[in-house]
Amino acid sequence: MIYIDTSVIVNSFFTDEKGTESSKKLMEKIRDGKFTVCTSEFTILEIASGISRRSGDPDLVNEFIEELRAYPNLRIVPISKLLFDRAFEIAT
Repeated sequence: MIYIDTSVIVNSFFTDEKGTESSKKLMEKIRDGKFTVCTSEFTILEIASGISRRSGDPDLVNEFIEELRAYPNLRIVPISKLLFDRAFEIAT
């Protein structure tokens, strides 16, 4: 399974980011069912925060996150304390 990180999704949202076109194409393929990917609840929070800070529009953020959640080939992995602790252990 491929993990998709914050930067790819945020880059697909804003048109002035480096890599916007590549990110948009990838997100379209995910939306259209050509790729199956996963991300985590933490990444969804990072995406919401990044878009909110730049756009200043909470309604836009909510709309975009709901759209992401509707992607049939985007699996959002819940983060348990055990999973977080294990990831932290690996990271440090």
